[in-house]
Amino acid sequence: MDKRSRHRVIKEIVLGQNIATQEDLVEALLERGFSVTQATVSRDIAQIPLQKVRTGGGLMYHWQGQVAEPNIRLARMVREFVLSVGRSQNLVLLKTRPGTAQPVAASLDEAPLEPVLGTLAGDDTVLVVAKDVHAGGQAHEILEQMLEK
Repeated sequence: MDKRSRHRVIKEIVLGQNIATQEDLVEALLERGFSVTQATVSRDIAQIPLQKVRTGGGLMYHWQGQVAEPNIRLARMVREFVLSVGRSQNLVLLKTRPGTAQPVAASLDEAPLEPVLGTLAGDDTVLVVAKDVHAGGQAHEILEQMLEK
């Protein structure tokens, strides 16, 4: 398969999974039928380009195109890191895996979710503040749906 196809698949992989090392990316590409070496992946990372960003789980590869799709990133973060979603009035409480609350909150802040005013994150808990009680219900429903997918 050609380089253009490989670059497209690399972007899909980085959007869909947490990739921490070049070896992780090589394995993911092998699973998708691309026979590549670490040296090839290293060149691809520079050409796309991918950057390493710090998340609650450590350093992960990030593609600039992810910024254009914050809802996709949020949905992925919710699926991977959120354990439960609760609600009281205009407040939604997310319980996350330890060390992942801050990246989840950052994803929420980046996503254009109309009912959300802002977030507050600890180590394993995110408090989502909605505009009012009705907006709290909307935010809760949106996050529950992301968790179930």
